[in-house]
Amino acid sequence: MRSFGKSDILFLIFFADMTVLMLYGMSELLSYTYIHGGMVASSITLKNMFVYFYYPPKNILSLYLPIPFFAGIGVLFALYLYIFYYNYRTTANHRGKNPLDSPIGYIAGIGSLIYFLSIVLVLFQDALGAPISAKGITEIENTEPVFFYFQLIYAPFVEELEFRILPIGIYLAIRYYLQKRDYKIWEVFLVPGKLMKKFHRKLDLYDWIMIFGTSILFGYAHYAYGDWSLSKIPQAALGGFAFAIGFMIFGPFVDIPMHFLFDGTFTVDILPYGSAALSPIIIGIVLVFICAIITIILIIIRYTKNKMEGNEEPSIQVQ
Repeated sequence: MRSFGKSDILFLIFFADMTVLMLYGMSELLSYTYIHGGMVASSITLKNMFVYFYYPPKNILSLYLPIPFFAGIGVLFALYLYIFYYNYRTTANHRGKNPLDSPIGYIAGIGSLIYFLSIVLVLFQDALGAPISAKGITEIENTEPVFFYFQLIYAPFVEELEFRILPIGIYLAIRYYLQKRDYKIWEVFLVPGKLMKKFHRKLDLYDWIMIFGTSILFGYAHYAYGDWSLSKIPQAALGGFAFAIGFMIFGPFVDIPMHFLFDGTFTVDILPYGSAALSPIIIGIVLVFICAIITIILIIIRYTKNKMEGNEEPSIQVQ
């Protein structure tokens, strides 16, 4: 049985890069073509851009900032493209190894798998008579689609800071301090994965408690402050679970773009017009489902190979 090599890595890189470039192109199209109140969107100031910071049951901070639409879009996507460039360079040094252990491999592989499972979960909830709904959010999407999209693409920075980077980073800082580990404080927030490799450790019980805890809190926050129905909690928690693991074993350069791809793909339908190639059906079902199936195959092959070699321990394990 052959080992994974350059072709496998390049496929995952291609999927992730093409997705982010597609979303970037869509945002540029919106900034110049979408007409709102007789004005081109690029000339509008986002007077209602909502910046929030909350932990249930209390809303800690909320601000409204006037930001030019095109400037905001440009800054956000410059950050996203830098993150993907960083991931590309990091993944390029990972050739010949398990793709799921690389940044872009995790984003494209595990991300698409969780996306696939979240769709299955939504359909299951619909069948049980508990569909996910968000009346206020739906109204905003229908009446202010450009603003709605802008808020969704900056939301990953804010939400990942709240529910992954700060709580998990503080937990790691306290843990390493008590263990008298040699580290710099900024490393637990920006490169926690490098610290795990440096200290030769795997995810253990305490890590999993933090992962599950922040995921449940993330799901509940959508219901408490996001104007979503109660049925949103399981789906948001499922995504938060993947984001938290990504942050733990890599860093914010994985969970932030992964969160962005979730939100961005779910809102592709805000285009006022466009070809079928940009429809949410094509992107959200065909590409994601194909990548999810490939990921499942990769995991099965990986497990089979480990078993044949007499090593059944996965890359992520509980000590």
